[in-house]
Amino acid sequence: METTLKGRTRIRRREFLRLAAGGASLVPLTGAWTTTLLMAPTAARAATTVRGYGPNRPMIINWTRASDPPTIDPAVGATVSGGLEVIWNVYDTLVGYKGETLEIEPRLAESWQVSPDGTRYTFKLRKGVKYHSGATFNAHEVKYNLERIRAANELPASYWGPCASIDVIDDYTVRMNMKYPFGPWLSVLAGSRGMYMGPPRRSVEARATKDDPWASNYFRDHEDGTGPYMLEEWKRDVRIMHKRFPEYWGRWAGKHADKHVYLIVKEAATNRLMVEKGQIDIGAGPPIYGLEMGKNPNIAIRKTPSFMTYWLTLNTQKPPLDNKLVRQAICYAFDYDACLNDIYMGFGEMGGRGPIPRTLWPFVRDLPPYKYDLNKAKRLLAEAGYPNGGFTLNCIMMDVEERRRMVELLQAGLKKLNINLTARYVTWPVNAAEMGKPPTEKPFHVSGYLAWPSYPDPDDIFKNLESKEAKGGLNWAAYQNPEVDKLIQQGKSTLDKNKRVEIYTRVCRIVQEDAPIIVAVQNNMIQFSRKWVKTYIVNAGLQHIQMFYPVYVEGRPPEFDHL
Repeated sequence: METTLKGRTRIRRREFLRLAAGGASLVPLTGAWTTTLLMAPTAARAATTVRGYGPNRPMIINWTRASDPPTIDPAVGATVSGGLEVIWNVYDTLVGYKGETLEIEPRLAESWQVSPDGTRYTFKLRKGVKYHSGATFNAHEVKYNLERIRAANELPASYWGPCASIDVIDDYTVRMNMKYPFGPWLSVLAGSRGMYMGPPRRSVEARATKDDPWASNYFRDHEDGTGPYMLEEWKRDVRIMHKRFPEYWGRWAGKHADKHVYLIVKEAATNRLMVEKGQIDIGAGPPIYGLEMGKNPNIAIRKTPSFMTYWLTLNTQKPPLDNKLVRQAICYAFDYDACLNDIYMGFGEMGGRGPIPRTLWPFVRDLPPYKYDLNKAKRLLAEAGYPNGGFTLNCIMMDVEERRRMVELLQAGLKKLNINLTARYVTWPVNAAEMGKPPTEKPFHVSGYLAWPSYPDPDDIFKNLESKEAKGGLNWAAYQNPEVDKLIQQGKSTLDKNKRVEIYTRVCRIVQEDAPIIVAVQNNMIQFSRKWVKTYIVNAGLQHIQMFYPVYVEGRPPEFDHL
């Protein structure tokens, strides 16, 4: 007998989170972490008559991006900077997350069934759904979509790895056959990477060529999805404009914007200025802006908990970091308090507490944390055979201010141990290429990246510590522990969540002891908007992708309308 999940599955976050800045608390409500709004007192101002929105006054909301996405093809794009924010709003998924929670709700699938052994997922699809081109969404399109994603063989295809095949049962029923039981599968399907339905077969075949049979070149800057908004205009280095799709299956009852526009704004300071002037409705920037802009009575600052932790990776294959005691000593030489409060202005949580962030299960509360403790670091170095330090490490890091400052913190701590850390700052592609080399060929002792799961499950964090990911993947520490590899495989193939918690807790304890990474900080997302912006929803499970559909403005004076 199969277990029927009518409409939704609830995944609860169990941990309470306290934001460091201002002592504001975020409390989970039925699986949701609330977003704290920091607002200055509203200044008195003369009454302004605001005309209603309509055909002669469309509601347009301006957002910003630092650059144009390289593609908006959902079979290719798989990062926020790589186009996911556009893809999310023009395409759709079978299931999704409800609001700011991790509760799974229907989207293009109305209901689903999971076989007792977890190897078959059967979805009943929503009828009457149209693509922007007028094509009809159905089971055949779901199957075709997987074929196209796998043919592209880009990062989105990797997220379909556990799925062996898709069977079309009838026009509105599909069955996904798994290679093995895979506990996080519904979370993956609800996620932001590689799970979008579209473009449809007829649109692809109409643009296909002999050299480009899947029309990837065309869909690099065109779309044909079922989402609430359509791509209306794309002027590179200027703006990306979206307009409502009138036949959207979710309908247009309630308040929604007519158009959403991404303005390409390369400089964070310009972004901030445009928000302050009302030229942009919603922006983002470094933590210092959150403190400064919070004083503006017309601006709301949103501090949103995230699954993001910053990892400084320690190359376990490169001496002397092949010695666990040396790695542990380095973990004690990093000033976690200064990282949180001086670099991130208190917008986040203290690091040093293992690879799982507080906002995700299974955060292990009794895991002994690493703290800034030079005396303990000296004892560990002596035990490892380096009582006086006396060696040099090298570091490669993406050239971003916050990351430079983290490296400087580590340099300062290591200097007090008579250890020299040299640093080279590069672009992300160079950083990734150097650290993506095979385990014994990675040329640097220390590197780092922002580690966050593309779906809210520990599986997508721990894969960065699997031995097989040490070449080409994000296991930049070249960490190889057969016991950890075995436990990670057990965790992903186990359906019972309580058992998965036990398995992943063991992984956390082993990794904390082995010290292949310094978990520098768990940072929050900082967004700022004009106070007239309403129902701006941010979901940590979607990597904070900006969702157009629920957002509208109310009380915006006509002089701030966008053309």
